[in-house]
Formats: sequence, structure tokens, C-alpha cells
Amino acid sequence: MTKKISWQEVNTLRKALQEEIVSLLKERNITELQLEFDEDSQSPTYVVDNCHRYDAWYEKQVAAVGICEDGDWYLKVYDNQEDEHSTIYASETTLATNNIDWLLGIRDNICEILKIE
Repeated sequence: MTKKISWQEVNTLRKALQEEIVSLLKERNITELQLEFDEDSQSPTYVVDNCHRYDAWYEKQVAAVGICEDGDWYLKVYDNQEDEHSTIYASETTLATNNIDWLLGIRDNICEILKIE
């Protein structure tokens, strides 16, 4: 059986995941968490973001998650095809910080690194 959910429910879930990511860091007084993985760990999360140099979209690995002094939060991402690092701010309302699957992956990566079950 398929359950349909409203856009309001999707937005509520998105906001809850974003708040949980920020809370996980704030509760531990972490301003930036590096998401480094070894061979035995869960795989890193990848997001799709614009490469401004070529005005094209690339898959980029989330390398860090952090919180700004103004309360905004961000992702530091790495594009291994272009060997390019960039920062994506949640306040920019990008797909990378709003896609529910990616938010779940980022939250799970944080929990794995912080050893939270």
C-alpha cells in the first residue's frame, strides 16, 4: 500500500532533519565536524551542486558540516572530478541542504562519526 503525504508533511520532515543536524553539533559544542570515513564505515553522503566555473552540476562528497556564528549551517563539499572544494550554506536554500535523502545521509554520517546510536 502506498501512502501519500502532503507537501506540508515533507516540509515538516525537512525542517526537523535540518534542526536535528544543527542540534547534534550544538549539543556537543562542535562548530565544524569533518566527515572522514575509513573502509569499514558507512559510505559518505554525496550531494549535487553547481560548479560555477563551468555552470554545470556535479556530484560532490560532503566533507564537513558546520554552524556559523549567525546560526546558519553549512556543508563543505568536495568535487573529485574538478578537484574543487566549496561551501554550501543552508540559508542559500539549495537542493544540497533541502533534499530529504541527503539530509538523512548527513545526519547518519554525523551520528556514525560521533558514535551516536
